[in-house]
Amino acid sequence: MQNMLKAGILPLSKRESGKRRRRELLRLVRQALAGDSFELYYQPVYDCERRQFRSAEGLIRLRDENGGLVSPGEFIPLAEGAGLMGEISRQVLEKAVSFLERHPAGFLEQLSINLSAGELEDGKFLDWTWKLLEHHRVLARRLRIELTERVRPASPGKLQEAMERLTDAGTGFYLDDFGVGYSNLERMLSLPFEAVKLDASLTAGLRQDERKYRSIRHMVGMLHEAGFLVVAEGIETGEEAGKAKELFVDRIQGFYYARPMPESRFLEFMKTEETKEEACDEADGKRKKADEESGG
Repeated sequence: MQNMLKAGILPLSKRESGKRRRRELLRLVRQALAGDSFELYYQPVYDCERRQFRSAEGLIRLRDENGGLVSPGEFIPLAEGAGLMGEISRQVLEKAVSFLERHPAGFLEQLSINLSAGELEDGKFLDWTWKLLEHHRVLARRLRIELTERVRPASPGKLQEAMERLTDAGTGFYLDDFGVGYSNLERMLSLPFEAVKLDASLTAGLRQDERKYRSIRHMVGMLHEAGFLVVAEGIETGEEAGKAKELFVDRIQGFYYARPMPESRFLEFMKTEETKEEACDEADGKRKKADEESGG
């Protein structure tokens, strides 16, 4: 048995189990598409300058028949292989626009979602997306599309045309997973990205690695000079959040502040944060008034 495992030969039962799992996941994906039952979970993003949560990322979620969540790392690759990501992304876009319709800019200024370069290079998908954003032009200004750096675009020229067209329709673009993929500064400057999201691998271990800290801080400064907003992703501890702020990033996203959550919990989270902000503003006002009355 050990020799079989070393040779990469798995027992038939495990192979069959893996096949059954993949078939079941694809069935769930197709079922969710037919029933429009994919969910968006929302992860708040902290604005360092304003010290508020004014944006979020919408992340796709799929439930199994027992109500449990299926990891996107499991079903997304299968959906891509089956050619279903275009349909899934349409539902994600529709759900994001619906959310923005129901909740005003005073509640949430921006919501980002993930698309792939391949989808934007698809003419039919691009036309459909453009029509959706044109129909909701006011909402499109609050929508951001994240494109991962991990996958090289098949046609950079087509991607640039697609991004420029959707930018004209009102939306904006973030470069996701920066630091682990194929981007270079020339390509970044040629495409209409407004923000860069540093991959978690760049911000991990900054406290222990002074050389890495100095390098990333220099990189953040360079990105700012080029006109990009900078978001630190994958921040999980208070120590990491403190280091990220020392880098002078514009926004922070990660489990330290909040995990992705269903809409109902996200609304509660945002209302709680709004109450905290109002209390702080009231306290600041009272202190200012007391200082004025005391001649301070």
